[in-house]
Amino acid sequence: MRTQDPQAAAHTYTQTLGWPIAVGHRYRPRAGCTCQNPTCPTPGAHPRPGTRHTDIGQELRETPSASIICQTICFDALVMPHPVAMAAMVRLEAEAPVPVPCLYLPSRHAALLVLPGTGTAALSARSQPVVAVRTGPDDWVPLPPSHDVRWDTPPWAEPTGGPVQLLPGGELRTHLSRSCLRNPSQGRA
Repeated sequence: MRTQDPQAAAHTYTQTLGWPIAVGHRYRPRAGCTCQNPTCPTPGAHPRPGTRHTDIGQELRETPSASIICQTICFDALVMPHPVAMAAMVRLEAEAPVPVPCLYLPSRHAALLVLPGTGTAALSARSQPVVAVRTGPDDWVPLPPSHDVRWDTPPWAEPTGGPVQLLPGGELRTHLSRSCLRNPSQGRA
């Protein structure tokens, strides 16, 4: 599936995966979020004022530099520094029964997607200072082709294109804890 074309990506996210998406602010390297809040906690991952949520394709045509964002109600997003996520992904690829969708995010971070409502079960005393859980209707994540966002492991199965089964967060707990042990200098996501 192609996610470089914003309208094709929006169609995939809504029609194939059933995700609630919106047009969001854009993250700008060295300039922050287009919301103009210098301390924005989620740059490029929250809705723009006046977002209609009805015709995403039209909104993307009207605002080509905007990001595509998704509420974290169909999944929980475990956001962490990139090295921690990649160390966990190596372990997960060897041991998990299904692939874990993984997003590369701006500022050298990544997000692993798990079943909704299970993200906190992935946290241990070792990973809690490093991993942030985005969950519920008030949290969002940017999706490709938003600026500096891409899939490491997409949420659809190749070659069928159907959605992959998400794992419960608890199944990632040991992997994240060990990854944080190997990358102790990483700060909070």
